[in-house]
Amino acid sequence: MNINVCFIADDGYILPTSVAITSICQNSSDEYSYNINIMTPSGISYVSKRNLIDAGHGYKNVNINVVECDVSELQLLHKNNDNRYLAATTTALLKFKIAEIFKEVAVV
Repeated sequence: MNINVCFIADDGYILPTSVAITSICQNSSDEYSYNINIMTPSGISYVSKRNLIDAGHGYKNVNINVVECDVSELQLLHKNNDNRYLAATTTALLKFKIAEIFKEVAVV
């Protein structure tokens, strides 16, 4: 049985995301396969990407996939005239693209 998990992170949120992935891995069951997808804005640093992937290193039943997403269409949503975000950061708005990006997955 597959368990699909989706995270959204940018360079500023790598540590908490890596901790959550490590927790999933350490508490995983050999009865399941875990597909962990991390949506990031395009251009995330190599070090950040490596840290996310390394969080699941050594677990044969865990597959980690970093999906870089174009956020250009989201950049102007919820911004005030002084460039403050009124509701969420551009990265947080990636949640609205989950269904579009993971069409083949029934449940995430």
